[in-house]
Amino acid sequence: MAIVTALSRNEGYGLTVLEAMSSAKAVVASRAGAWPDILTPEEDGLLVDIADAASTQVALERLVTDEDLRARLAANGRRTVLDRYSVETEAAALLNHYRHLAQA
Repeated sequence: MAIVTALSRNEGYGLTVLEAMSSAKAVVASRAGAWPDILTPEEDGLLVDIADAASTQVALERLVTDEDLRARLAANGRRTVLDRYSVETEAAALLNHYRHLAQA
């Protein structure tokens, strides 16, 4: 598998996109939940409007036919996860959030 799609209409903070990125897979995701905050379009993934079959088709065709784009998005996605979403980074952010709440 080289491409992962996450095309939810409604999403909280689903891990599908982060898991795909951490596995160095090119991602096409809908603009649902946290995915627009996680993905930088054209840098580490592709975003499409919710329930927009035409833009989803275009995005998938681009990734299927453009090996360089697919590889670049996959590599950048993995780097994004390692830089911003490691267990250590997430744990530190959560701990800082709790510290902030305790001081309020």
